[in-house]
Amino acid sequence: MFRQRVETVNYKDFMRRQHDIKVKKETKLYSLITVSPWAMFDPTVLAVAGGFLAIVLLEKFLVGSSLFHLGEYLSEAIAFICPMIFFVALVYFIMTNPFMMWG
Repeated sequence: MFRQRVETVNYKDFMRRQHDIKVKKETKLYSLITVSPWAMFDPTVLAVAGGFLAIVLLEKFLVGSSLFHLGEYLSEAIAFICPMIFFVALVYFIMTNPFMMWG
């Protein structure tokens, strides 16, 4: 089913370059998704992500150091801030991405 036919070419025609060369037709691919993964390396996005990661690691350190009450306060703050950071970062990413259709 997926086997390709073997093409045989006369040796003399091959040496004289008179055999038929099949040229594949170019196909153009279009995509509706215009988000580039390189846009994730924006310094602002990396700084916000690094700051958020530092806060999460601080919370884990406080819980590991038996400072449960401080870890709990920080955990409540993270639970409130996390959705806000996500939606703000999503809007920032969409508005500043040069590969979007309106950009």
